[in-house]
Amino acid sequence: MAYDGIFMAALAAELQEKLIGGRVDKIYQPESDTLILGIRSDRSNHRLKLTASASMPYVSLTHAKPENPQQPPMFCMLLRKHLTGARLIDIRQRGLERILDFVFDTYDELGNRVERILCAEIMGRHSNLIFYQADSLVVVDAVKRISSAVSRVRQIYPGIVYQLPPGGKMDLRDTEPPLLDFKFPQDAFNGEQAGVVAAKPASTLKQWLLSTFQGFSPALCHQLCLEAGVDAELPADRLDAASRDAVEAVLRRLKHLLTTNTLETRLILDETGKPLDLTAAPLLRLEVSELLSPVMEPSLCVNRMFEERDLQDRLDQKAAAMKKMVENRLERVINKKSHLENDLEQAEDAERQRQFGELILANVYRLSKGDHEAIVENFFEEGAPELHVPMDVRLTPVENAQRCFRKYTKLKNGQTEILTQLEQTEREMEYLESVLLQIEQSTDAANLDAIRLELSEEGYMKSKGRKKDKRPKSAPLQYKSTEGFEILVGRNNVQNDELTLKTASNKDLWFHTKSVPGSHVVIRTQGKPVGEETLFEAALLAAWHSKARLSGQVPVDYTEIRHVSKPSGAKPGMVIYVHNKTLYVTPDETVIKRLQV
Repeated sequence: MAYDGIFMAALAAELQEKLIGGRVDKIYQPESDTLILGIRSDRSNHRLKLTASASMPYVSLTHAKPENPQQPPMFCMLLRKHLTGARLIDIRQRGLERILDFVFDTYDELGNRVERILCAEIMGRHSNLIFYQADSLVVVDAVKRISSAVSRVRQIYPGIVYQLPPGGKMDLRDTEPPLLDFKFPQDAFNGEQAGVVAAKPASTLKQWLLSTFQGFSPALCHQLCLEAGVDAELPADRLDAASRDAVEAVLRRLKHLLTTNTLETRLILDETGKPLDLTAAPLLRLEVSELLSPVMEPSLCVNRMFEERDLQDRLDQKAAAMKKMVENRLERVINKKSHLENDLEQAEDAERQRQFGELILANVYRLSKGDHEAIVENFFEEGAPELHVPMDVRLTPVENAQRCFRKYTKLKNGQTEILTQLEQTEREMEYLESVLLQIEQSTDAANLDAIRLELSEEGYMKSKGRKKDKRPKSAPLQYKSTEGFEILVGRNNVQNDELTLKTASNKDLWFHTKSVPGSHVVIRTQGKPVGEETLFEAALLAAWHSKARLSGQVPVDYTEIRHVSKPSGAKPGMVIYVHNKTLYVTPDETVIKRLQV
């Protein structure tokens, strides 16, 4: 990604123009590493987004309104205390590094005017948002506290003096022509002293640019070399005069744009118009398969490039964590079922023990204490074959018979309990499989939060807060049949219950895949007769929103809502139904998309 120091210089200029002089009126922390600052400036409201995500860190202005936690994190509460009502008086970039300081004029606890700085360090997995005092540089707090146990190079935690990350590279704006000087090794330092930079032996041109100038990313270095028409992988110290002049010309153009604050930001697109990267480099040449967007404001570039991807990335992370928990629990339930089935096999010996007792009593007149077995005719089987019944030599024949009857009673009672547990285990397996499917098919954070709350209420996950969680807003999916009927599809088990047991009317039609986890699907009939085409489309939706999405000829049961009921004590989404008919359908994504409202 070319969200580099050069692009950040253009972004800083945009933020300075729109935000300086504005006041902070809202502060949110929707994710552990993300802040949203509401700033009112020049009679306009702006949302400044700062995210220190390890995979996708960035700063931009945004129009998005992410879901916020019920209980604000401590860092958010701290910033609200210090910055609510504060005036933003400066935004400055540290050289051309990806570090932005947001300087606020505010008041301390004693009412004295002070300056506080919220610093966004956008440095890959080391990204951070740090709040510190402008005069003493003492850190108040940070989104990510870094102790010496985490990094021996640089620590960030309350009370420590803020220091910039290790640097050493040159700011292109401070260099003097010629920008490239490949004298080495003895003249290298002289070149650097004079404001020119010398190539390190054996480094490629791309590596040299990357290691020499502040804010240069690998993508930018590649773009600059492409613009110069020079192979980025050539050894930097082996460039001929023409190649050196071409690279220097591109660098001079970039330096001019930086010093005159005339950078233009664009997106690099693929042939379908999908964003591949963003850039502030002066580009005329591109790869064969690449296109260049019109000039756009830096924040618009960032939002189009990152926001959807960032949202999906966080969604995937949240879903993966929940999916792993459910899969682990499901594995334990499957193992429990296997053990219960083994116990059931052993419990089925109960009838044999009863027969042993009866056979001993029937032959008690010819048995004695001390016999190790009773050789009897087994009248429980056709032909009464001879049977050897084991006996305890310490017991009388009657006591041996009583011993067999006690075993029979114990095993019979155990069998009943095992069958009860086995039924409960199978229902739990069915429930967990349905939850797993819903996690896999979730497309937004609200639905995942609803599933998480459901799992918490069912005792599978710990609640996030001490207060009772509010149920996230999540509505059923809406479709419209070709014949004009509304079709609703539940997206989680609690929603399935609400749709089937509360929203739907008695004459509405209910659909569900036969013996396969899936969503509840309801046709809102409004008391009107439903045609075969709508029945078929509702069955398609039920198959699509099920574990059988990729299967063919999926059996889907349907019946009137009045024939669907929920057993007492059943888990969310679990119902029973009667008087059903069955349709066989093969899911078709093109039809599903056509039916979407």
